[in-house]
Amino acid sequence: MPDPTGTAGPEQPLTRGGARAWAVAVAARRGVDASEVSEVVVDGYADDPAGGYAFRFGRLLLVAGRDGSHAVRVDPGDEPGRRDVVLRAWERSARDPVPVPPRHLGAHQRAALAALRLGVRRVAAVPVQQRPGVGLVELPGAEWILMMLRQFHPLGAPTVLQAAAHLEEAEALRRVPAPDPPIHPCPVCRGVAPWSRAHPRTVCRDCARTTRCDHGRLVEGRVDAGATLVATHQDDGSTCEDTTAGGAVSVAAWPAVLTATRSGGVVVQASPRPVNAADDLAMLAAARDLTELLTEVTGLAAPPLPAWTAGPFDDGDAEEHLWRLAEHLVDEVADAWSADHRTADPDAVRRAVAHLLDPSLA
Repeated sequence: MPDPTGTAGPEQPLTRGGARAWAVAVAARRGVDASEVSEVVVDGYADDPAGGYAFRFGRLLLVAGRDGSHAVRVDPGDEPGRRDVVLRAWERSARDPVPVPPRHLGAHQRAALAALRLGVRRVAAVPVQQRPGVGLVELPGAEWILMMLRQFHPLGAPTVLQAAAHLEEAEALRRVPAPDPPIHPCPVCRGVAPWSRAHPRTVCRDCARTTRCDHGRLVEGRVDAGATLVATHQDDGSTCEDTTAGGAVSVAAWPAVLTATRSGGVVVQASPRPVNAADDLAMLAAARDLTELLTEVTGLAAPPLPAWTAGPFDDGDAEEHLWRLAEHLVDEVADAWSADHRTADPDAVRRAVAHLLDPSLA
């Protein structure tokens, strides 16, 4: 996902000169002379700790904040419109201030904070220029940090300031994470979800909150003193006998099951999506879904589907064909990325790509 500004943004701490130098650099990339770059003045913006500077040239308006944010927008064409764009950026910075730059934090932590700042659900969606030090090999660790930062918050949506404060308290999250953390794409929404070999289809916390029983009521599971799974309705705390007996639930209208863990907790696992191997169109749709997932978890373009994905599939084993396709896609993406980054360890790159797509592949 390219940086729309074409640069890594202005230097921090931000100054008027630094913001202008950034604007001039963006203009130069577009073949515009520096003399055409002019400042957009909004009363108080340049002097406020949550403010910054704005410049324009041609049809573009550039806004750089002291919180480290920077953006290129289409110039509204008049002063009231420009002022409105700057005011919105100013209000956002005041509402969600960022400790800039968090130099004492590692690259993984800074990348996770960048994802929160941009409002994206994955670090892979953060432009590479805004997550320095986090390439493909480091991406799984940064995604794990992001998941853990969201889990501490009651609503799963901490501000950057709240997340940074949590990092100060959680020493384990300030360390360099393992290259193969216990995460995987949520089977329902593709967000970052916890993973284990015992529970490979665990949904993310956001999806788990939508768990409903056969009666359409929100339910949650717990393990009683006898190590038995019990499901209760969230509205009145009553026991859902049907769910308690079999564990069957639904998540976002998709079949799922409540499962007790060895540690005494409960996870929600989505049921596998059945694919009819005798239906070539269904298999092709599943293959395309796999390439879309690969793009989402890595931030890179997926390679073309090989010809054999068009079928026919005489043996009727859809799972085996899709597994073989996943391995092929991982190898293709890892090889292409390693070719462009000669200093990278190809084996480490492949493991990272495989882990992001499905830890069982790594």
